[in-house]
Amino acid sequence: WRQQTFLSPDSLEGAPGQDPDGDGATNEAEFLAGTHAKKGDSFLRPEVRRTGASVSLDFSIPENRSVQVETSGDLTNWSSWDIPANDGIPLSGGNTTFTGPAPAPNQFYRFLIRER
Repeated sequence: WRQQTFLSPDSLEGAPGQDPDGDGATNEAEFLAGTHAKKGDSFLRPEVRRTGASVSLDFSIPENRSVQVETSGDLTNWSSWDIPANDGIPLSGGNTTFTGPAPAPNQFYRFLIRER
């Protein structure tokens, strides 16, 4: 990824903690999410849909990643979203949907993405 994105595996701009496009996401986060580290408008864009008492999160990630979703009502206290798909098992990549009950009327969601 580093060679492909920065044309050198040793590029200082391509170091994991760098943010060459200034979008607030490090190269490591861009790699995990499958976004482009040199384009500030490239970021993980989950779509949130609410249907009755259920919420669906639609998103796309690269293969060989696991995703866990946490929820919060106040952006301070986070807990794992209690749904079967939210177990951290590696996903096949591509478009994915997590659906479950809405934990509260006003809820925040964040994604924890890991390479597997």
